[in-house]
Amino acid sequence: MESENKKEKDIRSIALRKLAHRGRTKKELRDILLKEEFSLGEIEPLIEELESLGYLNDAGYAMSYLEFSEGKGWARARGIRELKKRGLSEADIELALLKLEEDKPFREGANSAFFDEEKSEEERALSVGIKMVKEDDLDERGRLPEKVKSRIARRLFSYGYNSDTIYSTLRKIEEKLNY
Repeated sequence: MESENKKEKDIRSIALRKLAHRGRTKKELRDILLKEEFSLGEIEPLIEELESLGYLNDAGYAMSYLEFSEGKGWARARGIRELKKRGLSEADIELALLKLEEDKPFREGANSAFFDEEKSEEERALSVGIKMVKEDDLDERGRLPEKVKSRIARRLFSYGYNSDTIYSTLRKIEEKLNY
């Protein structure tokens, strides 16, 4: 009896310690506890309890992560891809996307410097691309060499932007440089 109580305390303390550092998804917490060699029979009731208490909230995690990723300049597609890797369901991701759209009017009225993620995908891509261009990158005519364009394109691709957005961004950067 005492060893069961100790084991229950251990699983609870491990879970709460992991949640204290940063938000986690149910799948991430389940994987951590499985790695600690707890059974699914012990893990699932704890996850349900933590979810009912508000310590685990996959939809809330998804919304926060999407805001974070857009603030980093990533395309929404990359944020969604990363959430799927973390084990979030399509329903939780869709709920987060709907909530972000609902909150948009509030965030647009707030301090716009704080809410950079409200930029469109094209604006975020352009911002990332422009930050990468240095004066010494330009050739003698003030144009971007192919090597620099490739570097910008690779970064934008890694951020999850599609090829149309990447080519459009490169054109806009060149237009800005020619004025």
